[in-house]
Amino acid sequence: MIIHLFNSSSVSGPERLVLPALASARESFLIMNLKEGRIDRLRESDPLETYARSLNLRYVSVPVRGRWDREAIGELQRQLATLKPDLVHAHAIKASIYLVQAKRGDGQLHFPIVSTHHGVHGLPDMKVRLYEWIYRRRYLKFFDRVLCVSSADYNDVLHSGIRPDRLQLHLNGVGGRRVDCGQRPAESRRIRVLWMPQDAGRDRLFLFGVVGRLSREKDHDRLLRILICLNRLSCERPWNCLIFGAGALEPKLRRQAIQGGLQEKVVWMGYRKEVADELAGLDLLLSFSKAEGLPLNLIEAGWAGTPVMATTVGGVADLILDASYGQEVAPFETVEASARRLKTLVSEEGRQTLGAQGERFQERVLKEFTQEKWIQRLAEIYAELNVTFGNTYESGI
Repeated sequence: MIIHLFNSSSVSGPERLVLPALASARESFLIMNLKEGRIDRLRESDPLETYARSLNLRYVSVPVRGRWDREAIGELQRQLATLKPDLVHAHAIKASIYLVQAKRGDGQLHFPIVSTHHGVHGLPDMKVRLYEWIYRRRYLKFFDRVLCVSSADYNDVLHSGIRPDRLQLHLNGVGGRRVDCGQRPAESRRIRVLWMPQDAGRDRLFLFGVVGRLSREKDHDRLLRILICLNRLSCERPWNCLIFGAGALEPKLRRQAIQGGLQEKVVWMGYRKEVADELAGLDLLLSFSKAEGLPLNLIEAGWAGTPVMATTVGGVADLILDASYGQEVAPFETVEASARRLKTLVSEEGRQTLGAQGERFQERVLKEFTQEKWIQRLAEIYAELNVTFGNTYESGI
């Protein structure tokens, strides 16, 4: 049995990446969660448990009552001693630190341990980055393998003193519904009816889209400033921007959009569970993040053949190798320059450019960033530790 250990209060990138892939492998995986008792809403429901059970994955939790809970570490230790796993794979900071403490505190726990470093470049604030620094400098050295989701993070961890023979690059990869380029116009019309049922002119619109939580590192503030600038320019086609996601910054961002005159241009879509399968409805997916690991929404856009425009931070460079695959945005590019680029893309000339980029980007994603590729690579890494889980993957392509 292989255990995947999380410290999760929601279903976000790491969970959406890992759990569906494990479910597809039809092996004996167990999801274990360090469940935070400090979060009131988790006393009523546990999103990770609901998600795991919906995928027919076994699930157990360990209650955690503080940032450093010795009782929780002891309970984790006892559960691992009872379960006797072949391997335990921890995800991100707290799960990895607690796993090291549990294993080192019991000389009878002899299984190999793996940690996935899901990316310092995508962390939201200085406090979490400090915890990440402690995790990277003090705890990763105890793992048999350390996995990094992007080349940028691989280089950071390598320079933290981790032995190169224990460090592996494990790029993100997800499954999806492939939309052939010839099917995109019809698929786009179908999806836009779902999104904008009352808008009779929806098919004439150039639709930008943004997918992600409304948090500081995603930099929706910059997005809105670019759109305000674009709205002052004369474009060949009318346009809207659909913003998918929720978060604490939503009230502030809504006020910013109104003050900038974007009432008729920006549509707040909220959290939409199905959006990963609906990205063919967009003409261009935007990501102006300050920081990223390796963003799943860009990979999902690739399945749909939807072109992307993204700041070259974190793992974005692993996805968009050059301008033939997508629109690269330097982190220091001015708002005015980004707006002028969007104006060009809204034109007929831009349509041809984006069509070619979307097709080439889809080819890259389906070759290098699929769920099948991700789990096959994971199997190879486990095999180095003499742990196997067979070749029973169900391909989604």
